[in-house]
Amino acid sequence: MRKFTVLIAISCLFTSSLLARRCALRTPARILVPPAEIFSFPQRQLQIRQFSNPLKSALLNQQPALALAISAQMLRLAPDDPSLGYNHACLLAMQGQDALALQTLASAVKNGFNRPQDLQQNPPLASLRSRPGFSLLLRQTAQNINAPTKNSATAATEITDHTATVTASNTRWIPDEFRLVTEFQSPPNTLLLPLNSQANTPSPAQRLVSQWIREGTAAGFHGLLYDNRDRDHNTLQTAELLNLNFVEYASHARAANADYGLRPFRRFNLPTIANASTAYMDPVFARSNPRMLLSNELHTALTI
Repeated sequence: MRKFTVLIAISCLFTSSLLARRCALRTPARILVPPAEIFSFPQRQLQIRQFSNPLKSALLNQQPALALAISAQMLRLAPDDPSLGYNHACLLAMQGQDALALQTLASAVKNGFNRPQDLQQNPPLASLRSRPGFSLLLRQTAQNINAPTKNSATAATEITDHTATVTASNTRWIPDEFRLVTEFQSPPNTLLLPLNSQANTPSPAQRLVSQWIREGTAAGFHGLLYDNRDRDHNTLQTAELLNLNFVEYASHARAANADYGLRPFRRFNLPTIANASTAYMDPVFARSNPRMLLSNELHTALTI
């Protein structure tokens, strides 16, 4: 009896391995690409903001060494942020580390720092103004005023065949609004194809909506985006929603998980409806997406 049980177990394992291999062979290979940096901006900026109050507290309590350590943590999160680089250079100068301060300031200017009046007037930088290279940094800072800000220049892309594709090139970060904005060109207001040329037999509702659109008394879903955020677990059908534009994500955006779940700091320049059959599956405090958002003090402060 015992041998029979073992044989059954071995047979089950063998069968399951064959099924798993069959499923693996039928699953299309996922193209691995590096995630685009732009889509990590909101989370990175949230992490940086968590250090803001401790930094202010250290400065108010005259703890320059602690302030410098906190600033270094912030700069490690975003080494190309010109404002963080400038602030860190000021703290280094306050600590008498002029050579490193000048080097950090040069990096901030290279990354787009564009406030020459701060270099001329800010007291912590007084010790740097007589050092070689400072006047050159001042000129470069002035030149940055008219230069396009990094991640500010994007090109609104066309919507092709009712598909609006999110890429790094049509997405930009707006610091003042704390959001990523993806831009599309508004699609032309074209009429629907004749009903008899559509592949599927239209329903009575589709026929009626098509008639209204042709009469000019309804727009259908013209100019409206649909963003499915559960990777088509529960999505809409294109044939049932005339003229609706479906949002898709480029591979480098999917690699950054820009296409999935809750993203409260993402926006489109066109009216958008969305669906996300997802939840926050924490092993201890699992909760819905709205509850997850409201339970985070920093998220709540930024969204109110």
